[in-house]
Amino acid sequence: MNPLAVGSNVTLNLVPQSPINIGTWSYETTTIVLFYPGGSIVSTSYQGRVSFIRSSSELSISSLQLNDSGLYTVQRMEPVLTAVVTLSVQGKELTSALELNDTAIFTCSVSSGTSLSYRWMNGSSEVAASDRVRLGVGNSTLSIVSVTRYDEGPFRCEVINGISNDHTDDTNHTVLYLTVGPERPDVTSPDIAMTGHIVTFNCSASSQPPSQFSWFFNGSQVATGSVYETGPLTLASHGEYTCMAFNNLTYRNSTVSKMLTVVDYRLFALLC
Repeated sequence: MNPLAVGSNVTLNLVPQSPINIGTWSYETTTIVLFYPGGSIVSTSYQGRVSFIRSSSELSISSLQLNDSGLYTVQRMEPVLTAVVTLSVQGKELTSALELNDTAIFTCSVSSGTSLSYRWMNGSSEVAASDRVRLGVGNSTLSIVSVTRYDEGPFRCEVINGISNDHTDDTNHTVLYLTVGPERPDVTSPDIAMTGHIVTFNCSASSQPPSQFSWFFNGSQVATGSVYETGPLTLASHGEYTCMAFNNLTYRNSTVSKMLTVVDYRLFALLC
């Protein structure tokens, strides 16, 4: 799959599949995930960016960055197994671009040629000037004011001299890596449950990089992660459950709350 574009996703797996009971995925000398019978632990620096499927030992990494290039190793303790793959992430990256806030500026140039002009492409579409999109003299620069999530590219510069034209290499497309969100979270859960039952709350929010989540019950933090599962409910479990999504690059957060009504199962049995 090499080279991979900045901002893209990749999945690493063993071919053929080989079950791993105890082992690790690592990047260079850094452990990404440690897995063992009954669970797995993801390194703090990778939380929100990787997912791991235990049954297939499959590792997925989202929103690749230039510094994700390098050696990835999966290891099994018993019997010993080691497999290695090298990823090459290419493209120019603007990690500081904050949606609706920053201006992105791209420059195109060549070392030789006369009477040159430039044309910018976003995917297969030519970029046209607008109130937010500005093209410099001869179109050699492209500026996008108040970038949005629809401005990610990939952008390509084409060079024209009236006789011939050329364009930047496909592996060197410029991808604008935006930090976005989080948007208002969405929570799925029942509204009413009986004592003794266990309720699962699921929270999601549009965000780049992916959000980190915290859960609060009546204002007190009770858990982290996108999924919160209660213990067996009691009447004291009645109240307000809040999911907070946090983006550690924009430093923004967004919350949504749901009320859970807990009914005594004995009362329910009498009513029936």
